[in-house]
Amino acid sequence: MRRHLVRRAISIGKPILRFPVESAPCPALGASWNNVPRSTNGISPPSRRSLSSAPWQRLPEDHITSSNSHDIHILLKEDHIASASTLSTDEYESLITELEERCQTILSELPHLELSNRTTKISRFIWDCSRLWATGNEAPTKYIGRGAQLTDKLVHVALKDKLEAIQKDFATLDTDVLPIQPDNTTGMRTNFQSLCTLALSGLARSDLDGRGERAQAILDKMEDLYIRSGKQDYLAPPRKMYNLVLVAYAKSSNGDNDDVDNIDRCIELMGRMTKPGAPVKPVAISYNVLLDAYSRLGDAKSAQQVLEKLERAWESSGGDEEMMPDVVSYSSVLSAWERSGEPNSAQKAEKIVLRMVDLYQKTGDKRVAPNQITLGTCIALHAQNRHDRNNVENAERMLDWLIQIHRENDYSEDTAPNGSHFASVLNGWSKSRRRDAGEYIIIFLVPVLSMLTIN
Repeated sequence: MRRHLVRRAISIGKPILRFPVESAPCPALGASWNNVPRSTNGISPPSRRSLSSAPWQRLPEDHITSSNSHDIHILLKEDHIASASTLSTDEYESLITELEERCQTILSELPHLELSNRTTKISRFIWDCSRLWATGNEAPTKYIGRGAQLTDKLVHVALKDKLEAIQKDFATLDTDVLPIQPDNTTGMRTNFQSLCTLALSGLARSDLDGRGERAQAILDKMEDLYIRSGKQDYLAPPRKMYNLVLVAYAKSSNGDNDDVDNIDRCIELMGRMTKPGAPVKPVAISYNVLLDAYSRLGDAKSAQQVLEKLERAWESSGGDEEMMPDVVSYSSVLSAWERSGEPNSAQKAEKIVLRMVDLYQKTGDKRVAPNQITLGTCIALHAQNRHDRNNVENAERMLDWLIQIHRENDYSEDTAPNGSHFASVLNGWSKSRRRDAGEYIIIFLVPVLSMLTIN
């Protein structure tokens, strides 16, 4: 029968990607992403037009496992910061040296300045340093770290001054509008919340040791100011400050078991956010940071529990968009299963993808629709699963589903199969111990080659 399939595939050039497997067939999303059509015997290859828009190129090595980093980059983004031009190493060295000298000068001048002038000098300096980590043109990490150390020193001075101003009832600072451009040509102005947020952004982007504790110290002082001021709105720590502290702790987790302490601090901070009277509540992006930390450790079971908690929180919120888990949430858990080494990780990952389908069918929100990354993780996990005799067939089944989704969604770039997906299946066959693996490789390769030769 298999030889017949091989001859048929070679003679007519039609893809044969679907095989009988023991597990239940994976549903395919329809053109509207709401239908779940029944299994078919084969999927026609995309046209050359789709291939030109999404070539079969191998993704970067970290494309699947680090997909959730995109969410963190969005969190760190500062829209009001003008990005600095890309500089050479010598130019960065010169710039950071100048900032370090300037910081020392400011610290020596501060005791002789009035309170309002001190705050103005500090705010201008923090603004200038923050251009090192402006989104889109970030400096190398080591320079971000050196700049973050400088802003960390001065923001604590600003926090101390603010506390003194509150205690003295210094009315001129109550409006809390601070100039941050020396010549004020752009009219850019910020409040004290933004000033502290800029410093936290630098710590979150840096590779400094203890950056989580440094960020926590800033947040603690901001919370203290908020309480001492009688909970004035302009001193309430915004949600972004809490999320940046979470990021600083989560980024400190690099797969070492000692990093569990950092995750515990993340959990403790989220607990503070949920207490009655807290200025902000955790939202989906807050949970995503915690999920990213568990993903780095490969703690899939804990990540799964956090995801389930987020799903329950979203349902209990009445469908609040800010609480809705998204593709980043699910991708983090998929990455955790990928790193866990658990024998049933492929089946767990596939169930998560099906949960994404269910959620999309409920909401119609494409932010939760499965894409090439989520399905790519399932393909890789099935192909690597040596505990299942039908592991490679299951990987092909998931690839077949991805191709179908791609065709039915106007060849969207987000759903485009790529070289890494096909390589995962071929790698699975090459490492299998089945005597018929060679024949199945031929069957698998024919439709792939037909995609590259079709007119």
